[in-house]
Amino acid sequence: MTIIVTGCQRSGTTIASHILADAKEYMVMEDDRWEPTKEGILNLKTLMDSGRDRLVIQSPTALYSFHLLHHLIPDIHWVGVKRDKNEIIQSMKRVKWLQDLYPDYLPFYHNHIRYMNNLWGLLKQLLPKESWTEVKYPQELQDYPQFIPANLRSDFTVKQTKLDTPKGDRYWTQEQPLKPSFLL
Repeated sequence: MTIIVTGCQRSGTTIASHILADAKEYMVMEDDRWEPTKEGILNLKTLMDSGRDRLVIQSPTALYSFHLLHHLIPDIHWVGVKRDKNEIIQSMKRVKWLQDLYPDYLPFYHNHIRYMNNLWGLLKQLLPKESWTEVKYPQELQDYPQFIPANLRSDFTVKQTKLDTPKGDRYWTQEQPLKPSFLL
């Protein structure tokens, strides 16, 4: 069964995806390898229909298209990562998330977090309970060996999940995925 790990950007979806993939011995695909575009969704359906469904996909932007995804591929299980709003904002500030687009970024951050939380709430209302699981960050992840405490992550790059193994840029750039799939 394919699993999509979603939630607000900077909520812990990347590390949650890696922990889950390791535990289930699944392959992880991060949001830089799969986007919920029409092509991406159809390719995922083809993969799953052929039996290659042992995937954990890390994709905050999949939340924008959860309804379409659920009806095209109802076997997907959704994992929503919930994190304290202030912690998300601190993480967004640390990596300068979309600050090049929004010079007055704090109001945008607050509204975006509320928007993403509302989308997750809508998913929980519309999809059957057996189609989704909610995970609290860091409480439900901190006992796994892959989890790295916040005090050791202060210099992490945008996509880094391991100590001493930088991955991705130091700061968020405008080229990284954000747009809803219906715009593509």
